[in-house]
Amino acid sequence: MVSAGEILLDDVHKSFRAYHSRSFKESAIRIVRREPLTERRQVLRGVSLRVKPGERVGIIGKNGAGKSTLFRIMSGILQPERGVIDVGGRVSPLIEITSGLVLDLTGRENLLLNAVLLGLTRKEANDRFDEIVAFAGVAEFIDTPVRFYSSGMQARLGFAVAVHVDADIILVDETLAVGDVAFQARCLEKMRSLADGGVTVLLVSHDPVLVASFCRRVIEIGDGVVVSDQPTTN
Repeated sequence: MVSAGEILLDDVHKSFRAYHSRSFKESAIRIVRREPLTERRQVLRGVSLRVKPGERVGIIGKNGAGKSTLFRIMSGILQPERGVIDVGGRVSPLIEITSGLVLDLTGRENLLLNAVLLGLTRKEANDRFDEIVAFAGVAEFIDTPVRFYSSGMQARLGFAVAVHVDADIILVDETLAVGDVAFQARCLEKMRSLADGGVTVLLVSHDPVLVASFCRRVIEIGDGVVVSDQPTTN
């Protein structure tokens, strides 16, 4: 049993069904030729790692290496086919820009909905409403449907909710890339503050400068396995 903020993965495997054909015609040809229409694509091939409470960990690797799949398993969105995963405490995942946002709802409605889904009571969500809106910088548009937000505004709102729900673990996947420089700095400052208070922060990024400056440990994923796991110099 892991403690709050701790993550343990032992020999985790995950695959998805890949389709060879993109049209009915291609499918028909493959059927006539008795060729398979699908195959299993192995994304994770036995990932094992342990993250301690309060660590700031960067997850790096090429596109398709399995980073996002790994995050989805850590957050509980996906289940592994084989292996052990144990995640301690409340997890706040920010895996995609619009992750958890309902585009036809207003910013206000999305904020309250996501805060409750991430573990706050309705009262707690209302008590923190002004603080979250101020951090996101969307007060002027808070009663506008989110579909009319820019990608940067959506990211700011999603991030602001994610870091104000008393999570033990925060998973951030490339979200900072769509924000302006000033907002990125605020995000990093907030995540450092949370980590100093014992919150575990995992960051997937293709930006080596960002990873090196923020993270104290870097795990590289390649072809579905852990290629390296080492501390940074900061």
